[in-house]
Amino acid sequence: MGDWLVNLEHLEEALAGISTILPGHGGPADASLLREQHAYIELYRQTVEALAQGQPMLTEAAKGELTAVMKEHLPAEALEFLIPLGADPVAMELRGQ
Repeated sequence: MGDWLVNLEHLEEALAGISTILPGHGGPADASLLREQHAYIELYRQTVEALAQGQPMLTEAAKGELTAVMKEHLPAEALEFLIPLGADPVAMELRGQ
């Protein structure tokens, strides 16, 4: 996910001055979509880091907490099942593994 944040920053720079972008999912948007995605990933990483407490994996209870935090930030019932799936890889990335 760290690399994805860097890619979003590069994309935002490359699209400076562009009024409309066409993302792979959803309708046309402006560049604020990239900033929103960046903020979402940052929150996800920060929450995983706090819940993992230095461990390479989150407990099921911690994954439930992660899901609640992320749904509060961006309610998405249809894709809720995806939220905990990336938690362990992100915890390992943050731990340097």
